[in-house]
Amino acid sequence: MGLWGKALDAAGISDPRLREDYTHQRKLVAGYRRSSYLAARLLLPPPLLPHLIAATAFMHHTDTLLDSGPAEERAGAFAEWVKQVRDGLAGGGSEHAAVRPLLHTVSAHPGLRDRVEAFLDAAPLELEFTGFATEADYQRYVDAYALPAFMLIAGLITGEDTPVGYREACRVYIDGSQRLDFVNDLSEDLADGRLNLVRETLDAHGVTRVDLENAQDTPGTRSLLAHLLGQAHQCLAT
Repeated sequence: MGLWGKALDAAGISDPRLREDYTHQRKLVAGYRRSSYLAARLLLPPPLLPHLIAATAFMHHTDTLLDSGPAEERAGAFAEWVKQVRDGLAGGGSEHAAVRPLLHTVSAHPGLRDRVEAFLDAAPLELEFTGFATEADYQRYVDAYALPAFMLIAGLITGEDTPVGYREACRVYIDGSQRLDFVNDLSEDLADGRLNLVRETLDAHGVTRVDLENAQDTPGTRSLLAHLLGQAHQCLAT
């Protein structure tokens, strides 16, 4: 049966089609973030693992719809996805293989429903994204989108009795994690026409978007990257 089959059993997931749905989601999650999946498999109680996979797959699928493909097609694809999810939440069932695991996980962890709704409400911000002019713009993005996305996962881990200060700690973590992701993904994002770094920070280091697009190795780009990684490190250390 293997560890995954035992985790499905421990989570009470016995329906063959639903087990297949969860297994497909597991393969997707393991494929795009292998290290995170392995950490979850090693550290989480088996009954929680399939539900964490379902929440992660839902978040990733939504995020992919928002920032992949031609801009004129994203809004329509996202709207159709939201309808599938909300129809499923309202009716308790779905013919969409990516929605069924989420619905089952919501039934097992009812507190997730509000976090799913909050994330869907926040997600259109990604469709309207044009960059961050100031640090304050970036901080609003963390509050409006990055934190609701992270709470899909963090809320499952803490359970229904959230400790005092937990959400605030999650906010500090996702701030640092998001900053680190923006540096790690800089080349890929620029190739997609997206710049996630704060423009006033670029100005402070004398760096332009063209410098970054051309991978210019200058004292300014080095100081910029050191500054950004320092910000991420400070949050994550906290």
